[in-house]
Amino acid sequence: MFKQVVYLGLLASAAAQSNGTIDLTEPEAGRWGGNNGKTPTQHYNDFDHEVFHNRTYTPQPIRYEMGEVYTVKENADLDRMSPDTLAPPTVDFGSIENPRWHMSDSYNRLAIGGYARQQTVRDLPISKDIAGVDMRLSPHAFRESHWHTQAEWSYIFSGRVIISAIMPDGKTFMSELGPGDVWFFPPSTIHSIQALDEGAEFLLIFDSGAFDENDTFLAAEALSRIPKSVINKNFGLSKNATDFDNIPAEQLYIFRGEAPVPSFKEQKASINNPFGMLEDHTLALKFSETPWEEHDGGKVKIADSKIFNAPNLDISVAHLSLESNSLRTLHWHETSEWDFVLKGTLRVTIYAGNGNSRTYDINSLDVLYVEANNLHYLECVSPEPCEFLAAFKIDTYNDFEYGQFLSAAPRYTVKQHLRISDETLDKVQGSVANKQIIMPDNC
Repeated sequence: MFKQVVYLGLLASAAAQSNGTIDLTEPEAGRWGGNNGKTPTQHYNDFDHEVFHNRTYTPQPIRYEMGEVYTVKENADLDRMSPDTLAPPTVDFGSIENPRWHMSDSYNRLAIGGYARQQTVRDLPISKDIAGVDMRLSPHAFRESHWHTQAEWSYIFSGRVIISAIMPDGKTFMSELGPGDVWFFPPSTIHSIQALDEGAEFLLIFDSGAFDENDTFLAAEALSRIPKSVINKNFGLSKNATDFDNIPAEQLYIFRGEAPVPSFKEQKASINNPFGMLEDHTLALKFSETPWEEHDGGKVKIADSKIFNAPNLDISVAHLSLESNSLRTLHWHETSEWDFVLKGTLRVTIYAGNGNSRTYDINSLDVLYVEANNLHYLECVSPEPCEFLAAFKIDTYNDFEYGQFLSAAPRYTVKQHLRISDETLDKVQGSVANKQIIMPDNC
């Protein structure tokens, strides 16, 4: 009781400004077999995130009568970003390998013309299937033409780019893309990215957590490692020809192109390729023009093989927008899920089986990795809407909604498992029968 008084006292000034409180009522023990006295979910205690984000309040590791106040100098800013880690809800139990990475903690490789920072399995060991890179190019800058063993999927945050690639059959692909658009490069395909007048920033997603942005095959650097006589022979030049004497001695990686920059049409017209252009497939998707699927509480659209005719496509991505306090409903996937938060704060509880569950708060530019078959939800707990990309190493998106268990399983089975009445079952079946993936705030 004393801790409750102390905790409420610490909240007083912040609560007065935000009109928010944290319910510290002692939970009741579970009543049903197999629950082992753990708190039943109807007593789940939600933090008032408005209080936690108020800078006049110093977060403390206390929930109910559990925990204790800090006696060392705390990192209040980090605690405000992760209240459910600082003081976990009573539904959390057991152990889960860390699923969260702050892209702000990634080493940022700076170049004259932009930067790149990445999250790989070395940063987040659980993320075995997918790695991500946040890349920024200045106006007219290039990401040096290169290739790698992994497939690359990209989403453009801002600006416009020209992409080009050469396929194994010798055909060329080119496209100009803008904010919200997507490209895909199959493994081993040489490709380049060129920012236009306003520069560009984009997210790169790779189909292996072992990818390393610093370990790609670079077009200019490659020739600088080949004997000059071999280069001349390869291109049908005389042994002592000086045509390739100005190859850069160091890798370009990210660099600024010379002005004036030819337009997309001019660059495409300059291609002299006897194999022609790629016509039967595409490496670009005008995802910005794909209509949203509207729901009460948010919206979603999906980029996968149903609308993206890219060769060897093995990455699908859902783009979700949630209104404040709305919920991406309880679900799981047959493959792991890699989330990148574009804006807002999301709360997620991950159930990993055998009693193991943990709750996390993820913020803008954070990565979340949820292993295959782990039940989870994503709830927008920030005052502003939340937006995030959910990537999967699979060509066609699919999910398993927990709500289907209540609507598609035999009624007797559901009642015996969840101890709910016919009245409750009738009440909720309407909202879950059609695989509703977003639920609005009902408070």
